Amino acid sequence: EKKEAILILTARSNWTERVEGLNAGADDYLPKPFEFDELKARLNAIIRRKDGRTTDQISVDGFRLNASYRTLTTPDQKEFRLTATEFRLLQCFLRSPDRVFSQDELVETLYNIERCPTRNVVQVYIARLRKIIGGNK
Repeated sequence: EKKEAILILTARSNWTERVEGLNAGADDYLPKPFEFDELKARLNAIIRRKDGRTTDQISVDGFRLNASYRTLTTPDQKEFRLTATEFRLLQCFLRSPDRVFSQDELVETLYNIERCPTRNVVQVYIARLRKIIGGNK
């Protein structure tokens, strides 16, 4: 079993190149530009996986985000199936619950350069997540 971890840092951001890098054996792939906090979080995740501490759930304040099923379970045990974009956005927030993200950072997290939506799209997704979370907090 290999002990070293491979994180690809590159200026290439096309999704097919990311898939190729991961299929070639990389543990993760981070296109530039990136935030140092994201690099740290990805390195910590790789270390957790290498140590056998991986989990497909993130839990914060009674909310559980399940990556395998792309669901959010609220503190009162209601389960919501999320779209891929809703999931990525909520995952970003739950991984750094004390961090404030700029709208540009969220757009970069959610979309690649070729498919960059208007800033309003991020606001729409945040509003949808607030409806789910707001009724359960």
